[in-house]
Amino acid sequence: MPQSRFFLRLASTNQPIDLILFDVVGTVLVPNPPVWQVYREAAARQGVDLDPQTIKTRFQTAFAQDEARDRQLGSHPGWTTNETCERERWRRIVKETLGPLPDPDRAFEELWDEFARSDRWRCPEDARDALARLNQLGLAWGIASNFDGRLRRVLRGHPEFDALGLNKESPNPPGPPRLTISSEVGARKPDRRFFDRIRETAALLPERILFVGDDPLNDGEAARALGFRTVQIDRHAERDHLDDPIAPRVRDLRHLVDQLVPA
Repeated sequence: MPQSRFFLRLASTNQPIDLILFDVVGTVLVPNPPVWQVYREAAARQGVDLDPQTIKTRFQTAFAQDEARDRQLGSHPGWTTNETCERERWRRIVKETLGPLPDPDRAFEELWDEFARSDRWRCPEDARDALARLNQLGLAWGIASNFDGRLRRVLRGHPEFDALGLNKESPNPPGPPRLTISSEVGARKPDRRFFDRIRETAALLPERILFVGDDPLNDGEAARALGFRTVQIDRHAERDHLDDPIAPRVRDLRHLVDQLVPA
C-alpha cells in the first residue's frame, strides 16, 4: 500500500485516493520534435519531400482508422496486442502516412528506433512539477499506457520518472505496480482486460485509483465504466472544468495536485 492517501476536492465520493495512474503520450510525455517533423526527416533521407500538413493529416487519418478498425472488431481480437502486434500496427500507420517510398521498410525501422530514444520525448513543465510534488506528498503514482517495450527505455532517460524504479541503480519501490504497458498485458485501452490487470495487481478498490490522461475514451469513459475515477488533461482548454461531477478536466497537471487534500 502507498505511504499516503489523499482525498480529491472535486470528487463526489468520500473514498480517498491510494494511487494515481498517468497515461504517457500527450499526458506526461510529448514527442520532441513533433511527429510530423521526424516523419518528414525519414522521408527526406530517401529523397522524398513531404509537406508538413500532408504528414499531419495522413498521420491523424491513419491513426484514427486503425483505432476504428480495432473498435469495430471488439475486444477479441480488436484490442488484443503484444510486441509483434504493436510493430505491425505502427508499420501500417507509417506506410499510410508517408505513402510510396523507395524503401518503406527502412523508413519504418528508422522511425521505430527514433521513438525508442528518450531524447525524442519531452516531459511538459506542468507534468514535471506535478510528479515532483506527488513524490514530496508521498502519494503513489504510476504509468498505465498503450505502448510497447520501448517505453521502459524512454522513461529511463527522463529523471522525472526515477520514482518508478526502472533504473538498475534505483530501488524497486514498494506498493502497487508502477508501470503497466498494453503490449505486456495483452490488451490495449479501452479493453477491460487492461484495467482488470491493474485492479488485480494493485490490490486496490477501483474507486481508490485515479486515471489521468488526454483521451476521453481510453483514459476516461472506459475507466469510469469499471469503477475507476478519472481526470482528463486538456492543455488546449481555456480553463479547467473541475465542476464536472462525472468527467472533470484540467488544463495543467499542477492544478490536479492542487485538489489533493490529506486523508
